Amino acid sequence: KVKVGPHKWVYKQRKIYEETYNVKLPEDVYVVFLDQDRRNFNIKNLKAITRQQSAILSNDDLCSNDVDSMKTAILCTKLKSKIKEKEYGY
Repeated sequence: KVKVGPHKWVYKQRKIYEETYNVKLPEDVYVVFLDQDRRNFNIKNLKAITRQQSAILSNDDLCSNDVDSMKTAILCTKLKSKIKEKEYGY
């Protein structure tokens, strides 16, 4: 974590992502490392995903240290989320 104000800390990857893309991410959005290396803060290695996508990645054991596999897995989580929305109406 990095300090961004008095008594306020954020994850370094989130700060880098928000500053690079000039956005403020909602609280339910995480920034993940595509290659699973938590020391690789290269912006090409960071991806913003929702809490629901994170849960699907974890529950379906889709995480990988291969960047292309992770990108594909994240696309699959988006598809799975959309299917659930259609099925359950949320």
